[in-house]
Amino acid sequence: MLGAFATVYECGSINKAAKELFVPPQGISKSVARLEGELGYPLFERTHQGLDPTRDARALYVRVRDLMDTCEQIRTCSEQTAAHAVLHVVSASGTLAYVGLGFVSGFERENPTVELRMEDLTNRLVGEALTARSADIGLMVGPIDPQRYDAELFSVHPHLLIVNRNDPLALKEQVAYADLEDRTVILLGRDHPLFKTFTDRLASAHVVTHDTIGVAVLNDMLPMVSRDGAVLVSADFWAQATAGPDHVIVPFEDKTLSWNIYLVRRRGETLEPAAQAFWDYALAWSREHRAATGT
Repeated sequence: MLGAFATVYECGSINKAAKELFVPPQGISKSVARLEGELGYPLFERTHQGLDPTRDARALYVRVRDLMDTCEQIRTCSEQTAAHAVLHVVSASGTLAYVGLGFVSGFERENPTVELRMEDLTNRLVGEALTARSADIGLMVGPIDPQRYDAELFSVHPHLLIVNRNDPLALKEQVAYADLEDRTVILLGRDHPLFKTFTDRLASAHVVTHDTIGVAVLNDMLPMVSRDGAVLVSADFWAQATAGPDHVIVPFEDKTLSWNIYLVRRRGETLEPAAQAFWDYALAWSREHRAATGT
């Protein structure tokens, strides 16, 4: 009734209001008459020019218009809220450094209604976030447990060795595990898959290091390479981005030693539209970059 009243007030005519609302004039008339009956006073006077609102109608219109504007604002806000999704993606340490801001901004350009919140964590914490459902999608370093996750290979990164420029290993084209005998070796911490993989391969090669140090942040350890003769094991993208002028990067003979990043989600779960959009975008980005690098 209030909507019919406001439209009649604005149009000054039952017929014009009926056309505006796409309803029969009789329906408009009944709505106005019903409202007048509930209020107990007339709202319009008929004139040769059409309907002339009474003083009470003018006072009522101000309140009704305010109410209708408020309802429209609530409706618009609800639509915007429904269209805006927040997506939580957690990634293993170093992944953000690999994909870069271009990866994030590219997704946001293609999906302007999705707010992407991406966070680098340890590999273990990525798994915990997915299990606790505080994250929608993860980027984890393999191996991946197929009983817990559905996974797609995202990127493959050979491991490289960072050494001091004056280290004898800097002259080698490739290093073998035997070259690390009695050396101080630094790599990502014990809860990272790389640590177990690498130490298992040292053991298989019967290599005993002076010390094998697992750390949470590799950047802080570069001075030990420069100053103390330590060597540092890392993925290609991190080594190439962080090695300084007094460092040399040497590949391993073992080409199967790699840091493989997987796009993962909880096993058997159907993704929400925003998460599916990220999944598809990430795989397309992966295919393009792996084709470019031949990995």
